[in-house]
Amino acid sequence: MTVVFWIFAALMLVVALFFCLLPVFRYHKNKLHDLRNSMNIHIHQENLDELEEEFRNGAIDHNEFESARQEIQFGLVNDIIDGVSENDYDITQRPFKTILTIMLVFPVAIITAYLVLGDINMVAHTPKQDNQEALVNDAHSVEDMVTNLSTRLEQQPEDIEGWKM
Repeated sequence: MTVVFWIFAALMLVVALFFCLLPVFRYHKNKLHDLRNSMNIHIHQENLDELEEEFRNGAIDHNEFESARQEIQFGLVNDIIDGVSENDYDITQRPFKTILTIMLVFPVAIITAYLVLGDINMVAHTPKQDNQEALVNDAHSVEDMVTNLSTRLEQQPEDIEGWKM
């Protein structure tokens, strides 16, 4: 019976851990960085399209076009590199630390609380044994009462209440 209890308790602990860790696994990285990069790419693409249009119209020659195109590409690379911050990398570290903390602290806290507040002796306690013992004790006490009543009635045959019992 004790083994079944501990297996069931461990399964409940695993289920509780699952529900505690579920929000951490659903944690998503802040999308602001990706949005900023896509906006930078879009702006630089528009600038490149305008430059190509000027080149096709003959407003600039090939050397100016290549120089301006390289400048736009370098600007895009710089904007993307400048947009990367240390906080973006911290985001990927935090869920691991959170998961590890929850997986260590939660079971220890639950087991400690059970050992302090619970009654370990109740695990090995089976209600069937108590019921059988109670029935045996009740049978003995009923037999004792009947014996006592019959003895009393033999001594006091005029006791009407005793005969009614």
